[in-house]
Amino acid sequence: MRTPAADERRPHRRAGRARPARGLLASVLITALLVAALAPIAATAQTSEDEAERAATEIQEARDRANAAAQAFLDAQSELETLEDEVVQLELEAEQLEATVADLREDVESVALARFIGAGTSGIPLLTALQD
Repeated sequence: MRTPAADERRPHRRAGRARPARGLLASVLITALLVAALAPIAATAQTSEDEAERAATEIQEARDRANAAAQAFLDAQSELETLEDEVVQLELEAEQLEATVADLREDVESVALARFIGAGTSGIPLLTALQD
């Protein structure tokens, strides 16, 4: 069973995870921008058109990889948030089920006690009239 202190820490821990994720996303985007900004300088230093086309192709491929990595990161972050929400929901459901089980145990104990106590109340046949 979770303590209230653990519940209070949960939002803080979740917010703490978002910061490194945002930092990673920022790093990926800054790297992509630096590659995009520095690549034209390198391309202008080259003399042949073939080398310039090859460099432009490499730059575009690097941009595409950076965009794909950023999208994969965002998708994973979204899935993580969805799974965290499911964990919270399942924990709540588990607590409700535990409460239901406790109530049912009390009911079973009450029925068992009532049957035990009521087992000897039918009377003594010699002292009461026999019923057919």
